[in-house]
Amino acid sequence: MLPDIAQCDFCTLFIPSDKPRLQCLTCPNYDLCAQCALGSKSNGEHLLSHPTQIYSISGGQGVQPVMSDDLSLVYAVPVIPVMSAPSPSPSPSPSPPTPSSRRTSSIRSRRISQSPPPPRSVAPQPISPPSPPALPALAPTKRPRRRASSNWSPLFDAEMEVTEMGEIFFSAIFTHLDPSYSGYLTPEAYSGFLDDLGYELHENVWKNSLIQNSAFGQSKETMADRALRNAYDLFSIEHVLKDRPTSSKTRMYSLVGAKVTPAGGSSASKMPLLTLRGFIEISTVEILCDPSREWGNLQRALKRYKLTKFATWGDLPRHVLPEDADPRMQQRVQIVSQFAKMRDEQLMVMDEANAIDLVDDRRFCYRSD
Repeated sequence: MLPDIAQCDFCTLFIPSDKPRLQCLTCPNYDLCAQCALGSKSNGEHLLSHPTQIYSISGGQGVQPVMSDDLSLVYAVPVIPVMSAPSPSPSPSPSPPTPSSRRTSSIRSRRISQSPPPPRSVAPQPISPPSPPALPALAPTKRPRRRASSNWSPLFDAEMEVTEMGEIFFSAIFTHLDPSYSGYLTPEAYSGFLDDLGYELHENVWKNSLIQNSAFGQSKETMADRALRNAYDLFSIEHVLKDRPTSSKTRMYSLVGAKVTPAGGSSASKMPLLTLRGFIEISTVEILCDPSREWGNLQRALKRYKLTKFATWGDLPRHVLPEDADPRMQQRVQIVSQFAKMRDEQLMVMDEANAIDLVDDRRFCYRSD
C-alpha cells in the first residue's frame, strides 16, 4: 500500500504528494519539507549530521514516492579558527666586557646570576574545537505516520440531544435527498432513503402500504400517504400536507360520475411532506433505539451518496453515535406501538361491522306493548 501524505516534523505542515521531501535515515519516521531542509531546520533527536535521503516526489494519496539518486544534502560543520601563539623575539648576544666596565659587568653578572632563571620556551599547541558529548544509544521507536485530522465529532450529547455536528450531518443528507431545494421530502424520497439504509419492506411504512383500494377509487399512493401520515402523527414528527398530483385513475372516476371522497375528511388525500426538523426528529428516534444498527446503516448511505462535505473525513466512526440505546426513547416507541395496535384493532372491528350491515338484508322492528 502507498504511504499516507507525509508531514514535516519541524513546521508540522503536510507535504504535498508531488513536492520534494527529506527523510532522515537515523531518526525513525522523521521528514522535513524542502523549505525546512534547505533552512537547516531540526528539532527533537534529529541532528544535521545524520544521513538523509531526498525524495524528489514525496508521494502519498495515490502518488508513488520517487527517490533522488543524483541529489544529496550535506551540512558543513563549523570549525573554530586556531590562533597561533606569538613567537619569542631573539635576545641580543652580550658584547665582550671592556676594561673600564669590568667592575660594572661583574656586579651585573652577580645580580643576573642571583635572579631566577628565565622560563623555558614551550612550543605552542594547536587548539582543536571541542568534541560534542557522546549521546546514549537510543532504541529505535516506531512512530505512526500522522494523518490529516478527522473532523468527526459526536452527533448526540450526554442528554441524547442532537449536537451542532448532528445538525450539519443530517442537513447534508436532507439536502442530498432534496435536489430541488424545496425544503421538504416527499414520501417517495424518504422511502428511498430507508431503502438506502437497508430497511426491510415491513419497516418502510409508505412502501409497505402501496396497495390499491378500488372500492373508494383511491390510488395506492393515497393509501400509502395516509399510513405514513399516521406514523408521523403518532411520533409527533414535524411535516406539512400538500395535495398529491391527481392520478389518471382518480380522473377516470370523476369522468364517469363516481363521487370520490377519501375517507377521513378532506386532508386524507394529501401527502405528508417531511421538513428538515421532522427528518432530524424521525432519524433521532431510529438512532437512539438501536445505535449500533443505525451506525452501519448510515455508513452504507454515506458510501452511496458520496457527500462532498465529508469526502475527506473518512468513514463514519462508531463513537459519533451513543454507545447504548436510550431507555426513554425505547419506552416511547413501545407506548406508541401499543396505542397504534389498539387503534388498528378498533378500526378492524368497525370495518367488519360495516361490512355485515351491507350484506345483511334483515330488518328489525321494535314494538312496545
